[in-house]
Amino acid sequence: MLRLNQIQIIFRRRSIVFTCHMLALLLCSSLDLTGQKRFVGVKFQMNRSGAYSDDLYNDHEYISRFGGGIMFEQYVNKHFSMGAELIYNPLGYSDLVEAKDENGNDVTGTFPVYYHFNYISLPMKLSVLFDQGVIFYSGVDLIPSFLINANYSVGDDFPVKSLAGHNYNITSEVRKLNLAVSPQIGVGFHLGKKNLLCFSAGYYLGLTNNFKDYLKNQGFSFSLALKREWSSN
Repeated sequence: MLRLNQIQIIFRRRSIVFTCHMLALLLCSSLDLTGQKRFVGVKFQMNRSGAYSDDLYNDHEYISRFGGGIMFEQYVNKHFSMGAELIYNPLGYSDLVEAKDENGNDVTGTFPVYYHFNYISLPMKLSVLFDQGVIFYSGVDLIPSFLINANYSVGDDFPVKSLAGHNYNITSEVRKLNLAVSPQIGVGFHLGKKNLLCFSAGYYLGLTNNFKDYLKNQGFSFSLALKREWSSN
């Protein structure tokens, strides 16, 4: 059961995210964007995800996870754009642990434990771009994420056979709201007059603790996006 101070913290965090999105919408509406391009599209993403800590060891292994979603981009002028996305954004990491067998005897070697954190993310994007036939762009994303669920699992070779091959739900131990930034670089190719095929890479850096009050998400993302210019006419 949530305590009053926990409810207040959750409310404040969600209020901050809502305020950021409202400010972005107000900024868009205050600019004269007549005649500027806008795009809608779909995005497929691979996360090479890990974790880090300011206080403890950082011997966490990276794992690969896959997500994607929908996106909107508005050009402010020919060299500057802003946008937003709604994506399924799975993160995680693995640890190597020592273990004992069913009889309590030490087992030689270490065994991987895999942690999975599944989020819905709402990245807000600012980009600088140069269109020389091929589009080159770089920018930064501010990424609030809302937890769907979290779990950990061990492999079939884990020496405690009653644990081997099973998933264990740890959603209640993981913070429901995560905030991160992600510098991005990318390249886009014109497919006819209206379509763009874009490839990008970024570094994901968590700003808030997400697990056990000390671990933050980090890692790399690689994405493929197909965008189509959208006209309101």
